[in-house]
Amino acid sequence: MPFHAEQTHLAINFNMRWWKRKKERERFFLKNGGKMLEQIITSFNGKCNPIRSFSEEELIETTNNYDDGRKLLHRHRNFYVYEGTNESRSVLVKKFIIQHYTTPEEILELVTNDIAIASNMSNHSNFLKLLGCCLETEVPILVYESGVNLSHEMINSLPWETKLRIANEMANAFAYLHYGTSRIIIHTNIKIGNIYLNQDNIAKVSDFQTSVLIPLGKTHVDAEVISGTTGYLAPEYLENGRLSEKSDVFSFGIVLMDILTGKKILKLQKQCGRFDDIVQHHLKNSVLTEEIRRQEIQLGELILKCVRDDPDGRPTMQEAAQAIKSIRNMF
Repeated sequence: MPFHAEQTHLAINFNMRWWKRKKERERFFLKNGGKMLEQIITSFNGKCNPIRSFSEEELIETTNNYDDGRKLLHRHRNFYVYEGTNESRSVLVKKFIIQHYTTPEEILELVTNDIAIASNMSNHSNFLKLLGCCLETEVPILVYESGVNLSHEMINSLPWETKLRIANEMANAFAYLHYGTSRIIIHTNIKIGNIYLNQDNIAKVSDFQTSVLIPLGKTHVDAEVISGTTGYLAPEYLENGRLSEKSDVFSFGIVLMDILTGKKILKLQKQCGRFDDIVQHHLKNSVLTEEIRRQEIQLGELILKCVRDDPDGRPTMQEAAQAIKSIRNMF
């Protein structure tokens, strides 16, 4: 083939690939945008905070083509979070993965749920702010304000006063999730890994993929599929799929135990067994000032209320937030 003919052939192939990719992006944009709008209308009567639309090329540049070196260390089941810079601003980019056991439609359902709820939480200072999303890919890619995953290692490095403040901020966020909008929202996956800290160590709740909206006039729903993280799930949810605000309270109690002890719940259960034995073992072996010890005792008592087997015996998230505030104000 003559040189000029070969150039023309390559140009035609390139243009065809570009055109197909353009049409594919348009198809994804329409499908994903329609699905997201449908979810928002169904959930919150069409009300949500405005979020920005990012292009696929923009996010490739933001993450240096999703460089592995930019992944946050915390692992998630069906997505990766990348650190990046967009228009001189540090951001987090959540890119979902289609596993062999999931379909694009199943992942899209989770993502649109995440977007619909996160966009309604962005005005609260203790939720990780959703800045926008890219609808040009098979599954939307989400962009958030910057932060780092809370971890047990990080907890152990924080002063006691900061730990209590973070616990209080988390309780306030979950109380807002339950009572701050027109619908009761159950997070369903409260755990250390879904809490982020910004540069000022302010707690930011995230990840609403599996969150559930309670129908108006109802106090609970019965889920068909159990999902979440081992060790954090309420017994009634594990046994019969029942989800209520008290399911979140149980999970929050486990997170408080993480904060109190700085250790993973499964390891603690293996060492000590029952929740009350875990709390007592920690209090017995911690070296504290008298003031902090009294605060830890009070926090331990709140933990044991939150993780009661009977959901009716647990406090509401509002009551838990008020209890932590009182503990902080003891001295």
